[in-house]
Amino acid sequence: MSLYRESGGRRSGALIGISVAALLVGLIGGFAAGRASAPEPELGERLAEVREAVQPALSALELITIEYPQAVADGEVIAETEYSAVQSQVNAARMTLDAAQADLSLLDSAAAEEAQARVDELVEMIASREDTGSVDRSAVAAAGAIEAAAGTGG
Repeated sequence: MSLYRESGGRRSGALIGISVAALLVGLIGGFAAGRASAPEPELGERLAEVREAVQPALSALELITIEYPQAVADGEVIAETEYSAVQSQVNAARMTLDAAQADLSLLDSAAAEEAQARVDELVEMIASREDTGSVDRSAVAAAGAIEAAAGTGG
């Protein structure tokens, strides 16, 4: 009785195994090299993102200068709908600024703190129903502080 044995049977299985392993190593190495060399966002792009992030706060502050004189006179609410809108706008500005605070602090921590303080002051003034001129000046100052913190140059 003769035993029949194909020559190279083991060799071809080993060759396939080695080829698959080499392919996997190459894919993993290529992926890692590609990730390592992926470009970080450029500074200009990051600044543009921060500026875009604070834009809703600036828009809200602008609306306050329009709506507050229609809402409050002599420390009294004369139009509840407008006063509610002003409160919503100042809260939106605060929330927008809070969300961007970490990025603003990286740019200029003192300017970021100043912007936050200006918005907080405006919140208090609106709650206290301060005179329209003071609220207007405070809203403009808060917007300027946010622009300075975001590096928009006002």
